[in-house]
Amino acid sequence: MMRKQKGVAMIMFVMIAPVLLGILFLSVQGAIMMQNKVRIEDAVDMANMAVISQKSSDPKVAKKLAEQYVRAYMTGENDNIIIKIEKLGCYDSVKCRKDSDNGKPIYTESKLSAVTNHDYWFSNPFSSEPNYDVTASSLSRLYQGTPADIYFIADMSGTMGHVFLGASSGQSKFETLAAVIKRVTRDLEFYNSHHDYRHRVAFIGYNYFTHSLTADGNVFEVEQFNLRDTNVRSTIANMLKIKPYRRQVVLDSSSRPEANFYDMLLTDNFSSFNEQIALFSPKSGTASGQGIIRAAQIADRAVDLNENQVFIILSDGVDVFPRTTLDLVQAGMCRNIMSLFKHKKAFNGEEIRVKLAVIGIDYNVKSFPAMARCVGAENVYQASSGDDVYKNIINLISEESGRLVTN
Repeated sequence: MMRKQKGVAMIMFVMIAPVLLGILFLSVQGAIMMQNKVRIEDAVDMANMAVISQKSSDPKVAKKLAEQYVRAYMTGENDNIIIKIEKLGCYDSVKCRKDSDNGKPIYTESKLSAVTNHDYWFSNPFSSEPNYDVTASSLSRLYQGTPADIYFIADMSGTMGHVFLGASSGQSKFETLAAVIKRVTRDLEFYNSHHDYRHRVAFIGYNYFTHSLTADGNVFEVEQFNLRDTNVRSTIANMLKIKPYRRQVVLDSSSRPEANFYDMLLTDNFSSFNEQIALFSPKSGTASGQGIIRAAQIADRAVDLNENQVFIILSDGVDVFPRTTLDLVQAGMCRNIMSLFKHKKAFNGEEIRVKLAVIGIDYNVKSFPAMARCVGAENVYQASSGDDVYKNIINLISEESGRLVTN
């Protein structure tokens, strides 16, 4: 009897064993797939936080960074990782515009998705495919910080009138810059229209000189220092002093000034600000020190200061007198701007934070080391398109790190 029972038990085990093994294999495979799903979700979240917070606006750099995060988190994936990233400014995002209309702060948004491919550990009885995909997506936002006073220190040399290689429309570099500034101020207006504290912007153009507009509508050249015979020590010691007018800008035969631009002080009237910039035109050579010193003078005399003071140097090439610029930087030209607000408070009594940055428009700023010395290597940006210029500017006036959106 016992022998018969053992025989039945053996037969039942032989019959059930494949089922049990199948359940075991499916459980192991399912656990691995679930683990990969959790891993890729974590990887995509962390990658998106890094992408939204990174200084570079180059999509290739963002994609490479995201892929590094995914590969670090995942195990056993095949090589064909698919990463998709979409970055939107507030003006480009319907959701952000609606949020702003309801009084919420504006933000830059990053949508990131990833797909990794993995081989099945065991044969899948439900599919003939030897592998499977794991997917995840993430949304993060970089919110604009507290209101800022933004100084656009813009190269107005003749080369800014050349076609911007990164502009599909065939616009010049200056036309592209003017459009970017208009786009940035549209974003800022969303914030200003729903808050008592307001962003402000200033424009300081420079070539070999800066230009000032008088009350009667005339434009004069102003020499902040003598380019060909620069007394570096005296220039730095007196950089905050207002310099006398040099000569009036003469109209050419087309009734347009030969170098049509002039300083515009801090304002939150963005419409008038952009209308004036649209009429400007570049000419002559590049001397960034002229613009930097003039920006310091404007900032020094500004009132009702915002907590954030952001100085953005925008240039498409090396200064004509690069050694002079380097000497001025080493003597303290840029350090003086950083210390300008040391004993000042914002209009609301808060401490003032100062940021200097340079954006190279269609050129590699690394070829001009004086600029990195001025602003710090971590604040040097490259822009090969108008979108790059825009994103870099928005990053400079936003929070230092992004936030994941879970709803």
